[in-house]
Amino acid sequence: MRNPPSRWTRALAAAVCASPLLLTAGCVTEGPKPPPRVTFQEPANPVIEQMVMNTHYPRDTDGNGHPDTMDIFVHLFEADGKYPLSVTARGTFVFEMSDSQGKQVGRWVFTPELAAERKHRDRVGPCYLFRVSLLEPGMSDRLSTEYIDLRGHFVREDGVVVRPSGVISQYFGRVR
Repeated sequence: MRNPPSRWTRALAAAVCASPLLLTAGCVTEGPKPPPRVTFQEPANPVIEQMVMNTHYPRDTDGNGHPDTMDIFVHLFEADGKYPLSVTARGTFVFEMSDSQGKQVGRWVFTPELAAERKHRDRVGPCYLFRVSLLEPGMSDRLSTEYIDLRGHFVREDGVVVRPSGVISQYFGRVR
């Protein structure tokens, strides 16, 4: 018959079993620390010198098979190095759409008051979201071309016109 384990043997066995619990009880697992959050204060009176326009594909909102509505995102920027993110500023936005022959098929003007209602926020920072439609009076979504050119500009309050670096050419052909 075997001798029962001594009191010291039982204590040692209990200590060995409990040691992982005791050793990890005070440990804190540390992963990589997140980078510090950087915040920027948008300038109070930015001087706009750059404009960036982006669009989504046009939509056929009236179901007649012809695209008629397009969303335009506009980001405004100060001169290089002044402020790292896009900004908002008081001014007028003008957009013109022409067909592949250069004939204007639509023109939209957003006054400073209308533009203020179109402020939006995305990953780049504050921007403007404009929805333009060929269904407005005097326009038609039945174009003689499949591609359009969209031009835009921003008129600062001091009268200076700021244009994007290029023209957006977009497929605008029949969808069905």
